[in-house]
Amino acid sequence: MIEFSVEQIEANHKRFFQIIEDTFDGTRKEKILKMYEHFGDRLVYSPASSFGYFHLSCIGGYIQHVLNVIDTSKKVKVMYEDMGGTIDFTNEELIFAAMHHDLGKLGDLEHEFYVVEDREWQKNTQNRLFNLNPNLKFMEISDRTFFLLQHFDIKYTENEMLGIRLADGVFAETNKPYYMVFGKDKQFRTNIQHVVHWGDWMATRMEVDRWNRNEKVIVDNEKLAVKKIAKPTPKTATPQVKTLMELFDE
Repeated sequence: MIEFSVEQIEANHKRFFQIIEDTFDGTRKEKILKMYEHFGDRLVYSPASSFGYFHLSCIGGYIQHVLNVIDTSKKVKVMYEDMGGTIDFTNEELIFAAMHHDLGKLGDLEHEFYVVEDREWQKNTQNRLFNLNPNLKFMEISDRTFFLLQHFDIKYTENEMLGIRLADGVFAETNKPYYMVFGKDKQFRTNIQHVVHWGDWMATRMEVDRWNRNEKVIVDNEKLAVKKIAKPTPKTATPQVKTLMELFDE
């Protein structure tokens, strides 16, 4: 696991909002800013995944991953076009889809998506650092993403919807009806979902590579960092967890 400094987390937060300022305008920008104002500290401190050997399973992992996917998707777009591929979507649509492809991992309107894994056998034998918050209703990540966007009345184009919905490519079982088609009339009529998926996949692989290169060096830091994420209170119907900011301040 890679551990980020407070300075890096703050820099990522600043850059994230600068991208919003530079990319969007008008009412849509105002509503996007309002949504992230609602999430507050969750945006800054959430991890990107649950297992230590997955991508960016650490404090600040979510926002770093989103920034990586935005950067990689923009580079993939240029490469794909240079190779002769058709770009039939705007830069704003690409950035919107990449920025929100994992939005559901921030949780719902009240609860964080991840809490700390407090079962020692899971941490020691499976290297599972985080678990799903038991207070959350089950939803697929993309479904929760669209729920959150509609809650804050953030409009999105059909291209942006496909870029978000299909960001996991054929790795998601529910995406197969979109990909496993043979009739011409059912084939994709845009390439944004491919570019976002390639960007997400390449960014994820890069993040795992970085973890593998630093695995032995940061094992102790990993044990320290995991203490700073919320734990559910055991043996209760609705476990209570501290915010990531409260735990980070401790």
